Amino acid sequence: MKILVLNSPEDARRIYGSALFHDDVTSTYVDGGNINPKMLLDKETPDLVLLSLEWLPFQRVVSAEARRRNVPVLYVMDGILEWSYVWNNHSFVFPAGTVLQPLIASHISVIGRHPARILAAMGLGEKISIIGLPRLDNFDRARVVTSGAPPRLLICCARTPSHNNEHRISVIQALSDIKAIAEELGIGCAWRITDELAQILDVKKAAEPLNELLSTSSALITLPSTVALEGMLCGLPTAIMEYRPVPLYLETAWQIRSREHIRPTINELLYPPAEKLAYQDYCLNEELNIADAGDNLHRLIAEITAHTGKVVESAPKAPYGALDFKLVHSQISTFSSSSLASLQYEIDAYASYDKLLRTWKADLFATWPIKLLRMLRGVPLFKRINRLLESI
Repeated sequence: MKILVLNSPEDARRIYGSALFHDDVTSTYVDGGNINPKMLLDKETPDLVLLSLEWLPFQRVVSAEARRRNVPVLYVMDGILEWSYVWNNHSFVFPAGTVLQPLIASHISVIGRHPARILAAMGLGEKISIIGLPRLDNFDRARVVTSGAPPRLLICCARTPSHNNEHRISVIQALSDIKAIAEELGIGCAWRITDELAQILDVKKAAEPLNELLSTSSALITLPSTVALEGMLCGLPTAIMEYRPVPLYLETAWQIRSREHIRPTINELLYPPAEKLAYQDYCLNEELNIADAGDNLHRLIAEITAHTGKVVESAPKAPYGALDFKLVHSQISTFSSSSLASLQYEIDAYASYDKLLRTWKADLFATWPIKLLRMLRGVPLFKRINRLLESI
């Protein structure tokens, strides 16, 4: 199987795990740049295009070109679904594209049954397969419990903790409340947050690797992030903190939705009731398919390229969700209910990518070696070089 991977080799190893390290797989890695998508596909002639995001113009154009040639495209979701990432992400996604609105890829793999049901309700049911999360295949779930040691809370956030100003204010307020109440209770905290947030809160950012922090902490409080799954995998009582009145796409046994929730939640996290721990196990199994995700992904790739039409595990089939998402975000089209929306998204990708190439060409022609070549274009030796430059 010839796989065109739209990631760097480093990102691919992290995201796809062992899926590409099989004798029947030949992978080519392309991470954007000034590459003509048509020429790329002509050269590589892949059996499948594999990617982990589709909102950048280059990835979108390659996906569209591949679909036009009946080459399957598989979008691998590398973590949890999060409300703001999908709907309110103005910081870096919306300037370039949208998340799954619509999906251009022919297939999408998700990490668990719950996210599969959410996306199926949005109209993607026929395209979904559940594989798990390859980067957690060899996750170390060991805990280090020291008798008599004081309890310690691990406080975490995502790499991008907020997606607009309202979200940022909410995050800072939530973390400030945690800090104040933990200090009042005399409970130590390990802060695995961004440098900016650590500076705002005046706390020392934890230097230890995440697996070490998880193994030595008593409980985990995190803003919506995949780290919640890692905490639950370790058996840590885990709470999601979200002050804004938005749905939580990630279900947990403990939630902190306001300052008033913090004290009772901390008490339960440190002395967890058996029924809450049992419900946490249920949530974990709904959110994450705990299996050999890398092997599942490899098997899914093989089945797609063989045109068997099989999936590792089918999500609930729903061609359309109960809500027409055009009514919510008409400016960014719909998820999957309109071929016109997909075509509009493709055209936007071509326009955006063409703009990037024009900028790159302008920057190239502004460099002094190219300026010198242009000045010498009348010299026979340099005529051919200048013709090549003009054809760019």
